[in-house]
Amino acid sequence: MRKYLLLLICAILSMSCKAQSISADTLMKYKWDIVVPNFKQYGQDKTVTFDKTRTYNRSHFKRTNSNGEIIERSATTTQMYYLSNDKPTKFDDDKVGKTSSGKYIITLSRWEEEGVLKRNVNYHEIIAVTDSTITMIYPLGDTFVYKKISSENKINPLLNKKFQGSPQKTISAFYDSFVWGNEKFDENVGRMCCTSKLLQRLNISNANISSPNHYTIENFSLTKNLALQNNEKLEPRQINHIEPTSYDWYIVELEEYGYHGTIKIKIIKSDSNYLIDDYLWIDKASKESDDKNGFARNKDGKPYIPDKRLPIPND
Repeated sequence: MRKYLLLLICAILSMSCKAQSISADTLMKYKWDIVVPNFKQYGQDKTVTFDKTRTYNRSHFKRTNSNGEIIERSATTTQMYYLSNDKPTKFDDDKVGKTSSGKYIITLSRWEEEGVLKRNVNYHEIIAVTDSTITMIYPLGDTFVYKKISSENKINPLLNKKFQGSPQKTISAFYDSFVWGNEKFDENVGRMCCTSKLLQRLNISNANISSPNHYTIENFSLTKNLALQNNEKLEPRQINHIEPTSYDWYIVELEEYGYHGTIKIKIIKSDSNYLIDDYLWIDKASKESDDKNGFARNKDGKPYIPDKRLPIPND
């Protein structure tokens, strides 16, 4: 009897030591490299970052084909998550963004099947935490090890808040923060306001240019490629009007340094976030002057589009 009691105590102790807790702050503070399994042997780099409500899994693929050309591609997937001390039986949406620590990372997979939205809960059990790594096991027994890369990719929560609420807020914050502002645009903040499709389009590394962290945000600028005079730069840059159209597209009327133009921007809703998915320039008008030259604004306040156009920049 004593032998069985000792075995029971050991089993209980081993179970209690198996799962370890981690804080949401630790997850959000760092960018994590997946070192186990070893995806690098297949020419892939896989990294994970967290914000308060979502995980972002990035895969970067780089190979040289038979012609000696470098093929480079990136893709990012995202899921809602929360931390828990217990294994889940279902995904609890009310806990997203509200748990500060836990022994399990609970994630939600969603997909559409024959017009029906499907949901599936997944979890990763944390079995070891060191100063530089997190070791986890999946329900089927696979082991994953995340290694800290840096803390440089932590998103400013005040910046994140600017993009919450509506498609119009996302568009306005995108221009104010990145196109016209001084906020640094990188992959991490890009996932906050853009889909992976748009990030791939803006990432010039996909054009075989060796600069994987550069994104051509200037493609959203009305005055890209123009040699502006110093006195012109004193004039404002602003959004004059945003109007929703069909199929998730929005007409955005811009003003930059006295120049007026119109761009269509597509917004996709992802859970509670609104992400920029695509863009298309409609008009890049010349600089408006006065009524005598025919470049004045119409009576409704919208820009009058003259015959003379500025060249639309290439992506």
